[in-house]
Amino acid sequence: MVKVISLFVLVIFFMSTCTKKRNQKVYHFNHNPSYVGPLNISNYKATAIVTDVDSGITIEVDLIGADPNTIYPTHVHIQDLTQPYGFHGFPVIGIHEIHNGHATSNFSKDYTFENFTKNFRGYLLIHDPRNSNDTTTHVIFGKIGGW
Repeated sequence: MVKVISLFVLVIFFMSTCTKKRNQKVYHFNHNPSYVGPLNISNYKATAIVTDVDSGITIEVDLIGADPNTIYPTHVHIQDLTQPYGFHGFPVIGIHEIHNGHATSNFSKDYTFENFTKNFRGYLLIHDPRNSNDTTTHVIFGKIGGW
């Protein structure tokens, strides 16, 4: 009986030490103070969690304070100082639309965790679902990556 318990404890210990812990980095965002639009976004906050997955990353975004029945388009754009708003117009990482306050990106093999969190310079954009013409219509507009 003692051998069985000892073996059980050893197996549990071995299993717990073999599980790969995923690196994560958390980014916090407040509402966009430059927002111009019909929504009252003063209580909007967002959290983005970048997680290291096999040779790439995923990004989970939570939007707090927003209407859970509204769908918010969400993307990550790379910094591009040659563009009028300081970022490239096409997103480099598509994140599923936020619905019920949460969205998860597709797996991105274009960026390793280390490259994204240390070298990437970009912006998390959460659009006003009624208008997404420029930076004044983003409910969340903040730096993400290795700034």
